[in-house]
Amino acid sequence: MSALEKVAERAFVKWIKEETADETRKFKAARDDPDQQVLCAGGRTFFIEFKRIGGKPPRRGQLRRAKELTDLGFVVLFLFTCDEAIEYYHKFKRGEI
Repeated sequence: MSALEKVAERAFVKWIKEETADETRKFKAARDDPDQQVLCAGGRTFFIEFKRIGGKPPRRGQLRRAKELTDLGFVVLFLFTCDEAIEYYHKFKRGEI
């Protein structure tokens, strides 16, 4: 993960902790797992893989793992910024994704 990805990820984790009653956890049980697991009230969970703007596209293994999680009914997002992650968090909470 590049420094820019880490900045976005850390900012999102901080925002979740300070602004919501939900939780986020580092989710790296295996190489291609998404970066963050977001645990929302009501038992809903989604995953975020942070990518660097203009960086390499997701690896084939990351896409395969995202499909496996999606096939199990989870939402998996490939995002670039903290603001984007917050926007999708709100969409998820409203049931829009």
